[in-house]
Amino acid sequence: MIYGDMIHPADLEKVRTEVARCYKEGYSDFSQEYRVLTKSGEVRWVDERTLIHHNLQGEIDFLQGIIVDITERKQVTNFVQVESDFENVLSSGDNLQDMFEKILDFALQIKAVDCGAIYLIDSSKGNFEMMAYRGLSKKFADALSHFGPNTIQARLFTTGYPVYKYFSEISDMIKEDLDYEGLQAMGFIPVIHNEKLIASMILGSHKELEIPANSRNVIDTIADQLGLIITRFREGTPIKKDQNGLQDLFDTMDDLIFIMDMGGLIIHANHALQKYLKYSRKDLSKMDFLELFPPGKEEEVLESIDIEGLISGNSSRCYVPLMTKDRNFLSSDTKFFIGKWDGREALIGVSRLAANDN
Repeated sequence: MIYGDMIHPADLEKVRTEVARCYKEGYSDFSQEYRVLTKSGEVRWVDERTLIHHNLQGEIDFLQGIIVDITERKQVTNFVQVESDFENVLSSGDNLQDMFEKILDFALQIKAVDCGAIYLIDSSKGNFEMMAYRGLSKKFADALSHFGPNTIQARLFTTGYPVYKYFSEISDMIKEDLDYEGLQAMGFIPVIHNEKLIASMILGSHKELEIPANSRNVIDTIADQLGLIITRFREGTPIKKDQNGLQDLFDTMDDLIFIMDMGGLIIHANHALQKYLKYSRKDLSKMDFLELFPPGKEEEVLESIDIEGLISGNSSRCYVPLMTKDRNFLSSDTKFFIGKWDGREALIGVSRLAANDN
């Protein structure tokens, strides 16, 4: 098999162009991120560090690539952007209908999700009424536009927790013939606030057989935020983003994540960082992030962070090892980017440890 056959078709030309550019400009090594297709058809994000080897005549002899799966890290980056978008939704002053549509727009950014709908529940009769949908045919949306409390669909929402199934299982349970939609997977997500079911979402995929665990974590967070939006909107009180959902999401990640204010002081670190670097949450509070790296390496770390590039929306890489509280070094690859945290601009670091340090 040719390695290029594994690269996602949408990224193949970009990868080839980057290799040609780096060769032309005389690079001996370079890094780039792109998507690959696994044998099972799953899409994964990878970070490839390519080394260009030359023969005695100065011609390319061969390319050596070191590839690391960064799918989870990519989801962290994307979700921080989603959180920023969420903040824009909450501060937009739109009506509830517009908010539903915007929430669906970025819910479709989640891995394996390409369609969905939001329902409100009639508190007097218990009926489910579709308020907005994305990525579904009008015929399908009309077929599921409303249903009563005693239907199979309603029961899937009233379990108290999300239900994810192959669509073939759903199709067998529902009276209507919905196979024409071509769906492969579907999730039924209750939206609960103050222990009361107030709305629901269906999110599905036309391409993937299931919605993966990391995507489900993001969906749970969106459902929590949606419950808050609906409740606050009905009460006529200001809508404010709940940061706890994002903290909970970060704490499920294996990568080491630290959030800093723009002055470099740590304002949040996830469980993985506390575990591997042996710091308590109190230790890390307001610590200068440079203290996570070995003494004498401060300048190298700062040089690797291109602040102007970060402000423009780019990310930067740092290969300086991290240092534990008891001063042991852990080989790591840290990516820095700018996002939003608690409504303010923040510098975010995501570190992946070398395999032998895990």
